[in-house]
Amino acid sequence: MILELNIIKEKKQLLEEVVNRLGLIQKETILCAYDITIEALRNHNELYYEKIKEVEEPQSSHHAQRIVDEIINELGHAPAYIFLLNFDDLSKQNKNHLFGGNYERPCVDQYLTQLNEAGRIDLKKIAKEDLAIILNNQGKIIATNVKLVGVNPQDIYPNCAEEKKLIKKFGFKTHPNARHYSSIGASYHIPDSFPLVLGEGGNIRGFYAGRIVYSTIDKEIKKVYENLRELKK
Repeated sequence: MILELNIIKEKKQLLEEVVNRLGLIQKETILCAYDITIEALRNHNELYYEKIKEVEEPQSSHHAQRIVDEIINELGHAPAYIFLLNFDDLSKQNKNHLFGGNYERPCVDQYLTQLNEAGRIDLKKIAKEDLAIILNNQGKIIATNVKLVGVNPQDIYPNCAEEKKLIKKFGFKTHPNARHYSSIGASYHIPDSFPLVLGEGGNIRGFYAGRIVYSTIDKEIKKVYENLRELKK
């Protein structure tokens, strides 16, 4: 799958608006996380096109699809991130939502906006890994590859037991995976946190207080503004 990089880049202005309307203090860090996701998408696209150029002209649509499948398999899954931003690392209750993780790799204990070369290279590798990157409310990376626990998204709408109805309540227009569920749940269970999520399909979402407040999916923009108005009441 070719990720629609140009469309996603145009959405940065919306993210700035969201950060301003919510009054989030880590604006520079949030926008930096966004830029990192864009860079990961760009690198993935470049590798994909390089591989396409190396292969012979497909003889049929079936042959073409097989080539694409082989390239995707070779490259591994598309880049994906969970940046859990504005995490209060002095809160014991917040720390109860973190399980495991890596606290010693090169990017840890660095500010996202001031990464050295080793940190930048390390963060690129994480795009092909799993779980969350945790940044405190000063913009410093405190851990990577963290599993978020105790963040059941159903707690946001406890009377909504059916997944289809829950998806509609949240405003998802494409079926969410575990990465998006855990992130919207984390935004509800971890006060003031702002998860910014890049899915393998190339879409980026931001969550706050159990709501979608940012999305690169056009059909979700209406819900984004509804949620922003609700949160400002």
